Order: sequence, then structure tokens, then C-alpha cells
Amino acid sequence: MLFVCKEDGTILLLKRSMKVEDPGDWGIPGGAIGEGFYSKEHKEKDPDNETFLNSAVKETWEELGAVPKVGTLLSTTSYRDADFTYNTYIYDIPLYEKERFSKQIKLNWENDYWFWFSYDKLPANLHKGVIFAIKEWIKEPEDSEDPEEQEESVEPTEAEG
Repeated sequence: MLFVCKEDGTILLLKRSMKVEDPGDWGIPGGAIGEGFYSKEHKEKDPDNETFLNSAVKETWEELGAVPKVGTLLSTTSYRDADFTYNTYIYDIPLYEKERFSKQIKLNWENDYWFWFSYDKLPANLHKGVIFAIKEWIKEPEDSEDPEEQEESVEPTEAEG
């Protein structure tokens, strides 16, 4: 999940620890849906969107210890890299929620640091899936004509863990 705060022009990024793939990259909460799902022995098609979203919320809880209570889904991107698909849900959270949420962040072992970066001052070593998601989101028109996208307000629920 990629959290942005349009009110102050920032994006939440996490510095990946040395204990995970792509150590040192700046990324977002996320991970595989299930162990072995994309292994060569399993030729399953990608799961449905609800499964991806539930997995993203669960991973956010695991990696950050919290999820924003209020947000608006801005976009969903899908990036395929070999046998793995990165689905990213981009949520705008209001400034008051960013401040509340930030006080609750407690990183697990997968990330060493977190920071709200300005849109125009992103770090150089971004994870490839994050680069794709940001580029796709930025190129979308600001005033989307999709009323569902503009009006959908979400409150992610706590994932089972």
C-alpha cells in the first residue's frame, strides 16, 4: 500500500532492512500473498483484487503495526516482474490522519526506517515496484472523471494475524 498525503505533498516510504530481498531500497508495505503461490510448480493465475487488497492490509499491519483509519483510494497499479505481480493500492490520507497514524508506526524486522518524503524529493534507491506505481499514479489526470474513485472513502480493517 502506498500512502500519500495530498494536503502536504508527501509519500510514506520504508527503508528495507538487510534481512529482506532488495535490502536498502525504499519501498512500501507489501509481500507475497502466500508462500509458493508464484513458484514454477504452481501455474495459478493471479488471485482476484479482493485477495490482493486483503493481503496488502495484512502486510501493512505486520510491517507498520498500524494502518490509517481514513483514506481515499486514488489508484491501483499492477506491475509484473517475471512470475511475480506487484499490485499497489494508492491511498490519499488527510493530514490529520497522517499525523495520528505516524505516531502509531512501529516497524517490524523487515524495515529499518520510515519517512514521509516530498513528491519532488524522493530518494534515489526506490524499489522497482514503487517506481512503477508512482509513475503510473503521477501520469493519471488529477481530476478523474470516475466518480467512484473520487468518492470512495475507505477505512481499512485490522487483518487477522
